[in-house]
Amino acid sequence: MKKVLKYLVLSFLFVAGNVYASPANDMFIDDNLYKCVVDNYNVEKGTSYKYTDVIYQADLNSLTKLDCSKYSGSIDNLTGLNKLIGLTSLNLSGNTFIGGSLTLNKSNASLKSNLNLPSQIKLSNVTYTMSTPNIVSIKNGIVTPLNIGSTKVTMIANTNGGSVKEEYLVTVSSLNRSNNNKLASLYLSQGEFKFDSDTLSYSTIVDNSINKVTVTAKVLDPKAKFVTNYGPREVTLKEGNNNIEIKVMAENGDVKTYTILVMRSNGNDTNNRLINIELSTGNINFSPDVYIYSFTVASNVDELVVKGVSESPLSKVEVSDTKLRVGENKITITVTSESHDKKEYQLIVTREDYDSLDNYLSALNIEGYSVNFNRNTFSYNLKINNEKTLKIVPVVEKNDATYTITGNTNLKNNSVIKIYVSDKEGSTRTYVINISKDEPKISIDYRLVIVFSEFLIIFILVIILISKNNKNRPKRVRKVRPVNMPKKAKVKVTNNVCKNCGTVNDIGSTKCYICGNNL
Repeated sequence: MKKVLKYLVLSFLFVAGNVYASPANDMFIDDNLYKCVVDNYNVEKGTSYKYTDVIYQADLNSLTKLDCSKYSGSIDNLTGLNKLIGLTSLNLSGNTFIGGSLTLNKSNASLKSNLNLPSQIKLSNVTYTMSTPNIVSIKNGIVTPLNIGSTKVTMIANTNGGSVKEEYLVTVSSLNRSNNNKLASLYLSQGEFKFDSDTLSYSTIVDNSINKVTVTAKVLDPKAKFVTNYGPREVTLKEGNNNIEIKVMAENGDVKTYTILVMRSNGNDTNNRLINIELSTGNINFSPDVYIYSFTVASNVDELVVKGVSESPLSKVEVSDTKLRVGENKITITVTSESHDKKEYQLIVTREDYDSLDNYLSALNIEGYSVNFNRNTFSYNLKINNEKTLKIVPVVEKNDATYTITGNTNLKNNSVIKIYVSDKEGSTRTYVINISKDEPKISIDYRLVIVFSEFLIIFILVIILISKNNKNRPKRVRKVRPVNMPKKAKVKVTNNVCKNCGTVNDIGSTKCYICGNNL
């Protein structure tokens, strides 16, 4: 009997345990979460529901506050919580939820929460902590891989009245580290060379007086860096050749080396020759052994830009005052070698006088078009549309100058418009506008021409054949149907001649119509 009673008690406990093993409301999986819901509902609504009672969705929708701090460390699953659409305050402090795992290979990824929170509960003041900080970095939920490995990530956030904690396992399987080890720029404080990021070797010459140079360089990829002692720096130069190395390490560890050969002179270079003289206006036929050049510039040129290009990079070039007055001007280019030997080149520049040449335009306006006008450029090419004439408004440089336009009618391709500008002395200058335009083209469908020609040939042949057949065909003799002529009536002859006067009267008359005599 005792054994039977014992089995009954155990069976009861087993059944009771199963009843409490799962929430009465099947919307929830976690028993302790449902207990928390029942507790908060009873407090807020003044009810006395038991944990075995079912509180239906329609009633739960009215629940506004849920504080589960009483169940700290005992809630594992939040399934069903998202259906509490009336919640405005939530506290899950003391409970840690598993957010799953995340594996990254090469690029960034988003860390997504597995919490089943109502949509109206917004997480704020979110913080992330890593068990191994150098594996990843996290900002605004975006995970950036740093090194290969795994780390536990703990997320803690406020939940409108409390907090929630979720843990993730993040693994970085591989990294896509940049291999860019190029320089963006490279130059020296003394000495010149043309830099290109793909060119690794350079050379330059400096004066003997230069015993130090400063190397300035920038990496192209922000993730790259300079190898220690091989980045931007100051370098002491000895006479002769000096090799300067700049080493750039990419994010993945690859190193690229740039080399600059700096040749410091011994101070004995005597070369003081120029290889060219560059002018902003005017032309000269330069030769290194010709030292005087003469040319004329327009009256509006009040200053020249002059650059002497030395044969030796060690020589120094100095140019005298380049401002121009009306008339003759002398500009001196002095070349000093490293050994202090000097050589002079001279430019004799004549600036025209405004008073003697007043036949220039200062502007050339064409309605609907623009030209790159220069007073000293006298020929222009202009492509127009279908205009027959252009509205041209020249602006003379001097008020007493006049202009005449010719050729601005019936414009077509290769037309030439000329603008004659005359000063008060009668001196004339000509500006030319060469016109180009697309002439209208008649579109001919040659297939139709061919078809029409074939039709015409066939038609002519048919006419010829018909004509030939008619000539060879014997003429058809038409049968003449006999005409039945009326029989001649017998005429009864009567005596109608007047015996009295001899007048011939009508047949049948009884009296002469002249004399009245009986017939």
